[in-house]
Amino acid sequence: MPQSYDAVVIGGGHNGLVNAAYLARAGKKVLVLERRKVLGGAAVTEEIVPGFLFSECSYVVSLLRPEIIRELDLPRHGLEILPLDGTFSPMTNGDYLWRVNDHAKTQREIRRHSRLDAEAYDEFGSAMALTKDGKMMAVGARGEGSAAKGMNGNMNDNSAQGAGAVYIFTYQ
Repeated sequence: MPQSYDAVVIGGGHNGLVNAAYLARAGKKVLVLERRKVLGGAAVTEEIVPGFLFSECSYVVSLLRPEIIRELDLPRHGLEILPLDGTFSPMTNGDYLWRVNDHAKTQREIRRHSRLDAEAYDEFGSAMALTKDGKMMAVGARGEGSAAKGMNGNMNDNSAQGAGAVYIFTYQ
């Protein structure tokens, strides 16, 4: 006999799960469909590089509205928000990038890979201090010696290689 549902949520990512939880809390019979074998979308921890676990986008947990945490009593269901002390990014060549909550240490680490990117990171720190009005800025370096080669984020894409200029974009 076929089942009947009040709502079907397509996608078991974090947004779909929040919506499904609110619908179920309101007394609706909800079905969540997810094509992957894990639920959570960008909020999952997975082994992307053998031997290393990554929480893909958990750094954006600050965007999770506090009322959602309260209303769905997420800590009772296992939510624990841990401070981000740093990030470790292994590279396919065996090297890595280690970023910590210390601007100077992170800049030295970036400098191991690219002097231009380290200078851009310093500029980035200054620019971020200027965005208290709610604007978001992105700063980076281009050119020979820059680890960030292509505009699409592909390290093998040299299409945006220039003279090593620092660029700043402001998003309103």
